[in-house]
Amino acid sequence: MLNTNEDEKKTMDGRDDNDNNGAAATKHVILFGISGDPPTGTGGHVGIAQQLVDHVRGLQKQQSQQQQQQQVVSYEIRILPVYRHTFAEKQQRLISYDDRLEMCRLAFENLNQQQQQQTQDPPHCAVVPIVVSNAEQESWRRANNNNSDDPSSSQLPPVAVGTAALMEYLLQTEGVDTQFSFCLGADSFLSLMEGKWNESPRVLELLRGQFIVVNRIYANDNENRGDNYEQQQQQQHNERQALRERVEAVPGAKLLPPNPTLGAVSSSQVRSWLQRGVVEDELRGRPDRISPSVLSYIQRRGLYGLPQK
Repeated sequence: MLNTNEDEKKTMDGRDDNDNNGAAATKHVILFGISGDPPTGTGGHVGIAQQLVDHVRGLQKQQSQQQQQQQVVSYEIRILPVYRHTFAEKQQRLISYDDRLEMCRLAFENLNQQQQQQTQDPPHCAVVPIVVSNAEQESWRRANNNNSDDPSSSQLPPVAVGTAALMEYLLQTEGVDTQFSFCLGADSFLSLMEGKWNESPRVLELLRGQFIVVNRIYANDNENRGDNYEQQQQQQHNERQALRERVEAVPGAKLLPPNPTLGAVSSSQVRSWLQRGVVEDELRGRPDRISPSVLSYIQRRGLYGLPQK
């Protein structure tokens, strides 16, 4: 459970309770952690980032309408490619961290460019920068005393660095006027709340309920209508209602509305298409599955078993 003891003036990271996620915050950073192996397009990771931008713009509009607003809050969406999975079976499957960082930069740069072009928008629609960060790498180096930079090295010390360590690193390196939220998928959010994460209580304490939850609902999926379509729709409705109640029970958490642009595309599915060599059939001209610039980078580098061009 979240710690709500008002007598506890300091958190475990040494900050005062009002130093983070408090009224004095002038910068709000939404953290979005992904493997980036590879990042998916508008039907996946890029689409979620766009929804986060839309969410922030809604907040900006609300703030512009509140005359009592004392300070202007700047927003940032920070993409955090995982540096080294805490689960050993997943560590060896990741391609190099540098490649994943670059693919993430390529995947999300178009959203930044689109915002820059909208200079005619009013102030409440200011640019929401999407920044790809190597914070997971830096937090791992810190926890491991700056040892090997290769996350797949067999010489790595047995120190796991998870979300709690990452948040401790960010809280100690960012200014005290920075507020953090964490963007999670529905399954990840429920797993965290059920204590299935490493150091779940510590993660909850550090984030203090500041979660933005995304739930992929395929309400407009007409391709897969079958005999049980209505039953599936009712099941989705029931699951979303249960999720909404769970999110509402966490002070500070926010459930984003259904996004019809999000699909069932996943990084593992894209990897499978790449490894099977069906680029032209499944990926070319499908920005919902993978950004064209990311696909070009994969082909130039010869990643996922493709011949290098």
